[in-house]
Amino acid sequence: MDRDQCFVEIQPFPTPALIPQRELRPGEQYRFHFDMVQCIGCKCCVVACNEQNGNPPGINRRCVGEIEGGSYPNTRRFHVSRGCNHCLEPSCLIGRPVDAYKKDETTEIVLHSPDTYIRCQYCTWNCSYGVPQYNPQ
Repeated sequence: MDRDQCFVEIQPFPTPALIPQRELRPGEQYRFHFDMVQCIGCKCCVVACNEQNGNPPGINRRCVGEIEGGSYPNTRRFHVSRGCNHCLEPSCLIGRPVDAYKKDETTEIVLHSPDTYIRCQYCTWNCSYGVPQYNPQ
């Protein structure tokens, strides 16, 4: 067999547009898409989130959990990537004494400002999804 026949050129997938090419319509906002059927629990999303946000080691703004169900022999296990849902009406913003969390007017993304945060933990108590995690440091 010829050496060149052993190698196959792999064509890269086209890169999808990450941000819509049009302005957001009323009621629309950016989101994090997650398909738990495809997730294998590798936690690359956790690493990418930490890297993108410059988190120190041990501080995770995204976590991966497991859900198991069914009965023997038909059991299933799914992994769930959990992070801020950037809700239309974020409950983490309710009752806060300072603007440590706010919603960006352009992107509708919920932003955290560690410089303003006074460690009141209202965000952890009020979030319907239990996403904000308190870290005393």
